[in-house]
Amino acid sequence: MDNDKQRNVNLMDLFILILKYKGLILSVVFLGTAALSTYSMLHYRGQTAVADPLNPSGVYYSECIIEPDGVSADVLKATFMSRDLARRVIETNSLMPVIKDVLLDEADKTKTQEAPLQLNEIQVRLSKQLGFKNEKEIITLTFISPSGEYPARMLTYYLKASSDVFREGALSGNENRKRALSRQLQYETDPVLKARMSDRIIYFVEVAQKTKDAPYYGFAVIDPPTPPMIQIDPKQRTGKTYPNYVMIVLLFILASFLLAVFLAFCIEKLRKAKREDPERFEQIKKYLHLRAK
Repeated sequence: MDNDKQRNVNLMDLFILILKYKGLILSVVFLGTAALSTYSMLHYRGQTAVADPLNPSGVYYSECIIEPDGVSADVLKATFMSRDLARRVIETNSLMPVIKDVLLDEADKTKTQEAPLQLNEIQVRLSKQLGFKNEKEIITLTFISPSGEYPARMLTYYLKASSDVFREGALSGNENRKRALSRQLQYETDPVLKARMSDRIIYFVEVAQKTKDAPYYGFAVIDPPTPPMIQIDPKQRTGKTYPNYVMIVLLFILASFLLAVFLAFCIEKLRKAKREDPERFEQIKKYLHLRAK
């Protein structure tokens, strides 16, 4: 019981001490925090990159989400990343006059400026700028470009070109089967088989029409290409890490508060010693001097 009472008295004394020296405590916390903030601003000001909207220090990208529909994800990847599809995209959409605006800069920029780009080189570089990520049959396509005008447009071109590849293959196979049945129908004499063949031919015609009318073939577009967004160019990252200012300030405030309470406790003890034990107080004053003996 006496121990509990003693603890309550000590806590009350501490609370009274904090209230008594609240001005000192608040001053120490405020001045310490202000000094830390000033130092942080001056020290890291020259190391912080400021984005320039007229000259962005990154590349633009767009992404879309598709799902395989009648074609496996592996076949989709092989088709999207192929050079033939890149060539089709270039030729179908007449991209050669603006291809330098679409492609990312090479490490050797003099080569791009002096020598004309070859189609094979363009195909390789376009395939590198196209990203293909498959997670549980949900595919995310990404295209990056130095200009914000082209990422979404290029994804649209790729979607249409790949869809045309799958559509042409399906229509070709469907047409071959229909022709084979039509030739067989000319020589068939059994009326029952002729009726079945005719129904099958009608079915192939309907399938061909549905294949032509589908906006995309071989996959379904879940989320169309997003508007261009900007990301930091990995080549321009310095690798430096900057401190968590919020956490540092909070910890510094706590440390300043504890330091101020300790100073208040020392001042209170010194004042008490001056009143109740002047001899010991004089000793403290004596030993506070640097050259005390």
